[in-house]
Amino acid sequence: DSRGRNHPSKEEAAWFDQQYALERRGLIVIEEIEPTFQIRMPNFAGEIVDAFKVKGDLRVFDNTMKRRRWLDYKGKSGDTEISRLKHKCVLIQHGITIELVGKYVERKERAKAKKASNRDLIRKSKKQTAQR
Repeated sequence: DSRGRNHPSKEEAAWFDQQYALERRGLIVIEEIEPTFQIRMPNFAGEIVDAFKVKGDLRVFDNTMKRRRWLDYKGKSGDTEISRLKHKCVLIQHGITIELVGKYVERKERAKAKKASNRDLIRKSKKQTAQR
């Protein structure tokens, strides 16, 4: 469905559909689609000017966490240096942390868990070797 909106990928469209389903179940309230933040910076003359805008994907109120969340879906291309810089600007100027969600984040978390599991196995192996 994705409510007639175009999305960069099928995965992102499916993620939006999941968010709409969470809203129908009363777990979240979608407050804004594509929340936009104006970033202001000094120009060469020292005047503060509108430099660029940063868009997220959703602003929701999460009823389970009892807090507002700003979400940005990241698919296969993942989190780039530019997107990290933009998110830091939003945090500095607006005091808002944009949370990354989606395939990229899931892949990153699986890799992190695998690395931790491997580290634990190495520690166990060293401990068993030391006990012999």
